[in-house]
Amino acid sequence: MVSHTLRPSATILVVDDLKPVRELLCDVLQTAGYTVLVATTGSEALEASQRHGGKIDLLLTDLEMPDMNGLDLTKELMSIHHRMRVLYMFEAGEQCLIRRSGDEVRGLFMSKPFTQDTIHRQVGEALE
Repeated sequence: MVSHTLRPSATILVVDDLKPVRELLCDVLQTAGYTVLVATTGSEALEASQRHGGKIDLLLTDLEMPDMNGLDLTKELMSIHHRMRVLYMFEAGEQCLIRRSGDEVRGLFMSKPFTQDTIHRQVGEALE
């Protein structure tokens, strides 16, 4: 049982360069009733945001991606979606990117690999 209140009306932008991760996240989130936008890279995420045109409630992004890291993507999207929440996904060793940035990082973190229950719990916390 999920302990956090889900907001199925929320729109979530999922960004990860690994197809199995994207597919798992999309399946879990769409099954829970969320509107899910999906992108492989930071550039695709910016395009998806523009195409969508509406508000994005949660950015669920990998920290390390080929063209733009999750921190830079967040900065770009926050200039448009001021109230957007952020949930960063990371693998062991990627925390150094956060320290290197020197910026105050706002958002929650979810380590890979994760389970469906972890996704529900972390997304629920991020949207509270």
